[in-house]
Order: sequence, then structure tokens, then C-alpha cells
Amino acid sequence: MGVGVTGTGSSTNTNEASATAATAITALITTATVFAAPVHALPPPGSKGVSTGEAGAGMLITANSTVPSTTCPSARLLAMGNWLRSPRVRLNKLRVFWVAVPVLVGPLFNSALNSQTSAGKLVGLVFLWIAWGIGLVGVLTPRPAGLTALRIIAPALLVVAIISAASCPAPADWKIIIGLIGALAVVGLVTDPTFARTAVNGVAYGDESRYPLRTPPGLFFGPVPLARAVAVIGLVSGPWALAANNYALAVVGFVVGIPLALGAARILHTLSRRWLVLVPAGVVLVDSLTIADPVLMVRRHIRVVRKVPGTATVSAGTLDLRLGASWGTIRVELDGETDLVRTRRGESKTLRPHSLVVAINGRRALLTDLPHRRITVA
Repeated sequence: MGVGVTGTGSSTNTNEASATAATAITALITTATVFAAPVHALPPPGSKGVSTGEAGAGMLITANSTVPSTTCPSARLLAMGNWLRSPRVRLNKLRVFWVAVPVLVGPLFNSALNSQTSAGKLVGLVFLWIAWGIGLVGVLTPRPAGLTALRIIAPALLVVAIISAASCPAPADWKIIIGLIGALAVVGLVTDPTFARTAVNGVAYGDESRYPLRTPPGLFFGPVPLARAVAVIGLVSGPWALAANNYALAVVGFVVGIPLALGAARILHTLSRRWLVLVPAGVVLVDSLTIADPVLMVRRHIRVVRKVPGTATVSAGTLDLRLGASWGTIRVELDGETDLVRTRRGESKTLRPHSLVVAINGRRALLTDLPHRRITVA
């Protein structure tokens, strides 16, 4: 991904650093102008009291395309801060940084690849550009598949940047500093709940509003990083071994690694397809980790939806589907007329709970949206 960087190990100087930094800044400014477009499935510009949910500061803002004007300096600062936290701006920041990845991180990767053979360098560049292209599609047209891909690619990008920085002879090289900062920024923006909500709403039908369920901590800090590593290593190991003329390892990589990588990606994609959906008839829960099939909770059977603390005790008759997550907890209280098939350890059981508890991204936005759909909020 060495944009504007040759394959030779040329010496670094101040002019080169300044030129590259200027190029990066120019790319960021230009891209911010190009991609200043509305976010699909989020409230339109000019809406009053649009909520940012719990991603960021969790405050009410007006999602205008420009910063509201005011004569009070403190009010202007507050308006600027709210504007920077708006869903549109946060998504566009991810787009800007992703487009600039070849400029920010490319020189660091190029320096690390210079130590490889010609075949190894070619394989590395091909994989880096393919990953960047997939991520570009994912940020420009957010969908659940793109969300899954970016959740795999962005952390891998950071890991490769750290390994590349460790292999560089000059520890304080400007390429290392810019590259690591760029990779960290991309990871932070990809994990922003605003992007997840935009992606899941990219496949919404008609008058739907989808809210992603939070990933269980037990998966987030264990199986999920392992699955991401398997997905990346499984795809890369075969071609990389072939470039190194290690044909035995290449066969293993192609025959075993690729199926493992696809299986890991499929498992990770399951986490990107867990959501609570507001539909004209009521509320639909889609979560293959806890229930066998999507469940429609018809509006007339929903008594109230409450915001509850994540540490609150679950009462008898309440079905807890959070799997250990606590932030963004809500309780949907029912009249006991909704059937739900619970899956646990491979077994299915039909239940008729009086209430259920889930943890979602964008709780405040959900509670703001529910009254417009004639569902009581307390």
C-alpha cells in the first residue's frame, strides 16, 4: 500500500516527511468534502432533538450539515462539539480516514515489505490493497457484511502496523508515528456504535429501524479476537507460503486455512446480524445466539419498554437475553401472549415470558423512536 513510496529503501529526510504529511492532510480535507453525504437510515438533516444514542457523549443534538451559528462563545463551542458527535460527521470521519489509509499507513507497510523477496512483497501488497478495497466498499455503502469485514480488517491492520513498526530500524521514524496513529484511528472509528447502527440499517426494509445488540463480553475478549486471527491467517497463509517456495505449507494453507477462515468469518458475521427491529406491527428480536427464530412482539402485547440499569436484578418471569452485556439494557414488558423459542446449549424450549431484557446500541435513540410507533416508554 505504499502510495507514492518506491520499493527501494531510500533514506528519510525532513522534506520527505513534510511532503507526506501535507499530502495526508490534503487527502483528509478533500475526502471530507467529497463524502459529506447523509447517513442512510439515520434521522435527516434539520430534525430537532435527534439523539446520538449512547455512542459518544450520549446527548441530544441537531444533526445539521453545518455548525449552528450563535453569538455566545460557550454556546458555539457546545454546538461545535455536538456537531462533531453527530452520526453523519462520525461516519464521514471513518470514510476520510479509510480513504487516507494508503497515505497514512502505506509508507510503514512499504518499508516492512522491502525486506521480503519480490514474490513475498507482491503477495503482501496484493492482500493489503484487496483489504483496503473491501473496507472502502464497506464504509461507502454500509451493510452488515461490510461491518463484519471491517471488524476483521481494521484490527488486522493495526497488528500489521505494529509488527511493521517493530521491524523498522529507526524506532522514531515519522512513518512509524503516522502509521500507528492512522491505524489506531481507523480501529477506533470502526468500533464506533454509530457505524454499526448505520450498517445494520443499510438492509432495512421500508419503515424499519434497526438497533444492533451488544456483543457479549465473554465473546468480545476471547473467541472474537481468536476468530479474527483465524480468518486473517487462514486466508494469507497459503499464498504467503507459496511465495516463500514452501509448497507443503502452502498446500496446508489452501486446503485447511481457507475453510477455517471462511468458517470464522461466518461466525463473526452472526454477531453483525443481531438486532432489535422496530416495525409497523411492533418489535422484532433477531438473535440466533439466544433464540431459534426471529420473534415478533406485536404492539398490542407490549405493555411498556423501560430503560433499566445493567446491574439491576432480573425478576422472576423475565427472560435475560443479554449474554453478559450490561450497557444499553432495556426491558420489554409483555402481556404473556408472545411465544419465544429459546436455544441454549443445543436445546430448544418454548417460553412465554412476561418480560425480556436485552442490551442494545443506541438505547436513547430507541426510546425516543418508540412513542412515535405508539409503544409506551417508561
